[in-house]
Amino acid sequence: MRIIAKITGCLAIFLLATEVTGGEEKFGDVIVHFASVPSLLIPADVAEAHGIVRSRNRIVTNVAVHHHGGAVAASVNGLATNLLHQQIQLEFAEVREGKAIYYVASNVIAQSERLSIELYVTPQPTGEALVVRYHRRFLE
Repeated sequence: MRIIAKITGCLAIFLLATEVTGGEEKFGDVIVHFASVPSLLIPADVAEAHGIVRSRNRIVTNVAVHHHGGAVAASVNGLATNLLHQQIQLEFAEVREGKAIYYVASNVIAQSERLSIELYVTPQPTGEALVVRYHRRFLE
């Protein structure tokens, strides 16, 4: 029962994040799914299960990588830059549940901030370094 709850929780993070601000970028046979959301949008039980601190000044960035339709392991890190060119290093933790593999980072930001986010993803099957860039505005 706990395994099902964890899988559901992870899926909830990704689906909620994708629905709110998500995107995907295709690189041949590799698809990188990404999303950044305010941490308060993550249900309390899900946040607790994954060690995510819920706060008005925290965001959660979620990344999943697929190759030929299946989840694959990858090296993932990133950088978020605000309008003052202050940078926040995004350090991702890998979450594996069943066949799902996710990478989650939680970071502190100003309560209202526009970020330019760069994700650096290297999927294991290809070893090719991929860069995903997107912008996200967070409001109080």
